[in-house]
Amino acid sequence: MSDQPRMIGAFSESAELLVPGLIDYSGDPTDGHAVEIPVFRKRKHFINENELRIWLPGKGGAINHDTKTKEFFYVGSNGERSLVPSGKSVACNVEELIESVVVGPKTEQWVFDAIKLLLEKLGYSLPLRYSEIAKKPT
Repeated sequence: MSDQPRMIGAFSESAELLVPGLIDYSGDPTDGHAVEIPVFRKRKHFINENELRIWLPGKGGAINHDTKTKEFFYVGSNGERSLVPSGKSVACNVEELIESVVVGPKTEQWVFDAIKLLLEKLGYSLPLRYSEIAKKPT
């Protein structure tokens, strides 16, 4: 679990230009609907996710997708194409970003214990808990 202020703080030490944003769930990201940055758009079906994202802008220009090669590429103002990198390391304070780790309400104890052990081995002291989504309201 996290929220926008935690997310912004967690990446504050990064030397990269990062753009945080809430996801717009108003429809298909490819339907031509005007959204400032298309990477912040998802289909209505995913609205329950209440997702935050951080976008690392590239060289500028429009981002396109080649359906044959499955590659994403930039098109600069001069029409030049360049591939969008598949990933990049960015400085992040994980313990500031993540408020807590939540597992499903039916997660078996051994899985819970394995996640707890993994968090400890990675050096994180993050709270780990079961989701309360299955509890009946009082």
